[in-house]
Amino acid sequence: MKMLFFVMFLSLDAFAGNNARCYDYLADAVRSSNYDFIYVAAKDVNVIIDSDNGKEISMQLNYDTDGSGSIGWASYIYSDASLWNTSAYLEDKIKLRYDNSIKDKLKKCFN
Repeated sequence: MKMLFFVMFLSLDAFAGNNARCYDYLADAVRSSNYDFIYVAAKDVNVIIDSDNGKEISMQLNYDTDGSGSIGWASYIYSDASLWNTSAYLEDKIKLRYDNSIKDKLKKCFN
């Protein structure tokens, strides 16, 4: 019984570590993209996962500040590893280009 618990604990720990890496890859994808960063440098942008339905991840883009720090929204589509600017001020979402090495890492994370 103790061995089974230990194996389950290791499996959960590995899963949590993998999710952290995937989060880092999403943030790196946004930072390396052609998103229109107006008031903040791309390197200072972080992502907050709003939702993940297994097909698409919706993210709020923000940075550390005394105010709200929100600069917009983006989404990542699992099926084609595409990244989109989905900010509210847009009439329609805009497909973003981002670093191909990060794209490969994201595909491995979410497939």
